[in-house]
Amino acid sequence: MGPKRSRVSEQGGTSSSNPPRGRSNLDRVRFTNTDAQERFLKLKDRAFIEDRWIDIVNLSQTANIPAVFASIRDQILNRQWTKLVDVTERSNQTLALEFLANWPEREDDKVRVRGVKVPASTAEIHALYELPTFTVEQQPLKQQFRAKSLDYVDIAETLGYPGLRFHTYDGEPYQLFRCELNQVAKAWLYFVSARMLPNKHFSDAQMDRLKWVYGIMKGYNLNVGDIIRVTFDIMVEGSCGGGLGLACIITDLCEKHGVPQYSYDTKVAPQRSINLSTVIRLKPPHPHGQPPAQGDPPAREQEEQEDIEPPRLAGPLDPAMQYTHDQLNYLIQQNMHMQNYMAQRSVFDEQQVAQLNTLVTRMNVGVDDPNYFAMPPRFNPYDQPPPPNPF
Repeated sequence: MGPKRSRVSEQGGTSSSNPPRGRSNLDRVRFTNTDAQERFLKLKDRAFIEDRWIDIVNLSQTANIPAVFASIRDQILNRQWTKLVDVTERSNQTLALEFLANWPEREDDKVRVRGVKVPASTAEIHALYELPTFTVEQQPLKQQFRAKSLDYVDIAETLGYPGLRFHTYDGEPYQLFRCELNQVAKAWLYFVSARMLPNKHFSDAQMDRLKWVYGIMKGYNLNVGDIIRVTFDIMVEGSCGGGLGLACIITDLCEKHGVPQYSYDTKVAPQRSINLSTVIRLKPPHPHGQPPAQGDPPAREQEEQEDIEPPRLAGPLDPAMQYTHDQLNYLIQQNMHMQNYMAQRSVFDEQQVAQLNTLVTRMNVGVDDPNYFAMPPRFNPYDQPPPPNPF
């Protein structure tokens, strides 16, 4: 016997009391609504900034360490940041993307992630890492920032050297270059740029990060949970140095409250640590477009280089050396050509993966995770400039 036919009304519709509805592409387990799901598709195209920790293991009771690292260790111990500066072995970036996608839809400071409501208040973040909480009156830096009464001269000289001044934009203090910061400020800038306010630009540092580095070095009380919550908003809005971060903190919050993790999740190890050898290798500050400072120059390397006699110009090369020079120059040009090709190919591959993800999402072909055709993690380039080309 064939299937029953539905009676058609005069208007062309069926007589069923439950009219057919179109299939919904919303994954209600992972996302609160369609806005959160669309936000996830936009966020996953942005690169993650891996966490970076400060290694103070076996140094908490050691007194014979350089003063440049002793100040960093003392700040961590005095602020009770021992758990904050440590990171997990692998952070779940897929879980962090879903958390950030649902972040604007939170209710009572709880973000729904894979069916679990995860508390993300300042008190919850502080309890996770055993951090103290301070009132507004106990945070002088926050009061100065609200009243626009920051001492920009003291900030520049604390982070750099005596006589250093901020570079301005439209007449307002705007940024300092990394080469102008002292070793302690550089180390804290690396930590803040990965653990509190993620940013992948290290050649220069704007006021949004420098004020927290200054507050740490001066010993001001800071509510880290408030900074992290504001960073969530900044990352979702898309104005945080072109990338996403805090995946380790989000992973810790979700693991504490039993959020499930799946096999297809992208889990990434953190960056190299900031330890004693890292801080010692950092170069002392030197001016970058600054007027001459009063007193001794901050960089000793410049004084040593001035005493060295500049190299004299050599005569014409002999045929053997000229042939070697030409061969090396050819290899350099070939390597640059290959790098340009790989950069273009990487952009092409990312566009292809984005189109496949869009196709899978729209067609709803039954793939459990729209991140099925996930792009591989981006390679973080070495943060030091390459040696100059001698040819």
